[in-house]
Amino acid sequence: MIEIDKKIVQIQKKIDEEKVTVSKCEEQLKKSKISLSNFEKDKKALLRLKKKADDFNRKISESLSEYD
Repeated sequence: MIEIDKKIVQIQKKIDEEKVTVSKCEEQLKKSKISLSNFEKDKKALLRLKKKADDFNRKISESLSEYD
């Protein structure tokens, strides 16, 4: 009976260790999702800025071509 109890304790300890590992992985996943979300926001902001810069450059080119 003592051997079975020892095995049960070992198994429970292993389960607890795995729970900690899963918890750490879930936390890392949450952080990664937040980072990805921030990246997507930054990407959208940069694309809007690029569009504004392209529009500005186009307007300057059009203005300069009027003087040719």
